[in-house]
Amino acid sequence: MTLTSLRKLALVLLFFAAIFEPSDRVFGLKMHLFSLFVLLGLVALVVDDEISMPRFPHLLYVFTLALVFPAWGLTVSLVFNPGSLGSDAFQYFKSHLFLIFSLFLAPLSLLRFAERTFIALLVILAHVIIILFLVALFAPPQLYGAVVLFGRQTDLFLLGERVYAGVRFPGMYYVTAPLLVFALAYYMERSSRKLDKGTLYLILVSAAGLFLSGTRNTILMSLLIPAYYFLRHRSGRVVLALALPVVIYVGASVLQAMFDPKDVSTSVKIGYLADYSTILSEPKNLLLGHGLGTRFFSSARGEVVSITELSYFEIVRTYGVFVGIAFFLYLIYPLLLLIRSRNSMYYCLIGYAAYLTENYSNPYMLSSNGMLVLGLVAALAFQPKDRHLPASI
Repeated sequence: MTLTSLRKLALVLLFFAAIFEPSDRVFGLKMHLFSLFVLLGLVALVVDDEISMPRFPHLLYVFTLALVFPAWGLTVSLVFNPGSLGSDAFQYFKSHLFLIFSLFLAPLSLLRFAERTFIALLVILAHVIIILFLVALFAPPQLYGAVVLFGRQTDLFLLGERVYAGVRFPGMYYVTAPLLVFALAYYMERSSRKLDKGTLYLILVSAAGLFLSGTRNTILMSLLIPAYYFLRHRSGRVVLALALPVVIYVGASVLQAMFDPKDVSTSVKIGYLADYSTILSEPKNLLLGHGLGTRFFSSARGEVVSITELSYFEIVRTYGVFVGIAFFLYLIYPLLLLIRSRNSMYYCLIGYAAYLTENYSNPYMLSSNGMLVLGLVAALAFQPKDRHLPASI
């Protein structure tokens, strides 16, 4: 087996672990696979004359986000809030390190392979969500109970339902389901060039996987991403104009209920805002941050936590207002690069914009899996020339 083949195999296994076992509780191989991929990348830099170091902007971006920011947060924790420092601090620091994998997605053929692998595994994830949803509907009680128990014990998925304005949304929430925005955007872009039965099927599967996940984020994205692509075509705008009154009439009350402050999930998030207000009312915390991995008592949850679903508020709590703004700018910088250099229908641009939107109420971005996704997006964004979609999977 050649070195290139080994690198591809390590990449497939790393993405598989990140997408299907994000909690790392079943096999516990994610860190080992990440280390293997980086090690093989270092070997390739030494022995393969055709592979060179990433461009300096890419290198600086990864170094700053993977090392400088978390090092600052950890220093603030140790110096100013050692009593609040939890055991999660090292885990959060380690999560940032996963961004380093972005530096080893060369040559260009390996980056294209990474794209195809990422999308292909997301398609499989969408099918898994649909299958588990059907199990929840039709499986015997014993099988259903076993599936629910497995999902809870491994922190991989939850089966249940949500009710908005009297409408029941049965859900099969897989932890990595928000990533399906990339797959949906990928096939919507493909359909804008040529729509065939296979592409239509994969659009429906990706949208269904998002919708059936049952959260406000995923439900809305399953509708908004196709709507965006419809808006980019004259015939699509006609269809959208005809459908919009019906959607508004049917869905207005549901949408209002989704963001009703009395909703259990929404009320908890509103409670987080009061907690953040209390912490950031101290000038030291506002300017320097509370520190990476520090714990605080959440009145919304009634327990001590080290992170919440409100990712962007969490960034400010961790790093302070000035460094927090810089961190946020680093998150959107790949999006700005993609806007400047890519077509407005480029799947990664749309997928990453949707992903950033989802993360306003999802801490996935700050996890090791989130950093892997950011690493892939950054590798694409820092490519010097405009790129088209890779070959069909």
